[in-house]
Amino acid sequence: MIIDLSGLPASGKSFFSKQFSNASRKKDNKKFINFIEWDRTTLLGRACHTLAYPIIRHTNKYKRLSSIMANYVTNNPQYNESHTVDFFVTRIIFLKLVYSIAEYTHINLLVNEGISQSLIIFAIEFELQENEFIGLVSKVLRFNKVKYAVYQISLSNCMISFVHRNRHATQIDELRDDDLYEFLLKFEIYLNVYLNTFKFIPLDRENEFENNFKLLRKER
Repeated sequence: MIIDLSGLPASGKSFFSKQFSNASRKKDNKKFINFIEWDRTTLLGRACHTLAYPIIRHTNKYKRLSSIMANYVTNNPQYNESHTVDFFVTRIIFLKLVYSIAEYTHINLLVNEGISQSLIIFAIEFELQENEFIGLVSKVLRFNKVKYAVYQISLSNCMISFVHRNRHATQIDELRDDDLYEFLLKFEIYLNVYLNTFKFIPLDRENEFENNFKLLRKER
């Protein structure tokens, strides 16, 4: 099973992912790899994408997706200058490769900053209209093999969590008050497209973990 989880920054996706992985191992005797944690915090994980990215940039898939995504770009990135088309295309193709390997080898993956999250960040950076976002998602996401979910939290609670997380990794982490609210509101609009148009699985941080666990583990 491959689970691609999106949600507002600081909503608690990483914490939920750890809970879900632990519960799956204990309740179902099923191990899930928390891929983003592995990708970011382990030497092997960092080595994999470091080595893969230059190779990806020479593939036909990279050229095709670059052509598709470049059609949506009419301005510079709004929040992070490193968020170029190349950045998104390379990351998305890398994740698609990871999903394909997991599918072929029957590895269970939980990815909480996966392709669906990347598409939202791209949409915010380049100010996509809702219809443009729907078109892009339809072209990029695989709906037959991957289970997609949205981890929900109220904007007010998310703002509190966002300010207190103290990451300071990008300009997004420096936002406060009205600017932060505007950014999160944009993010929520795209998340609602996932829920309403593409019928992603809705998970709510206010729910008991057990309820979210059952929703995510339920067979389609």
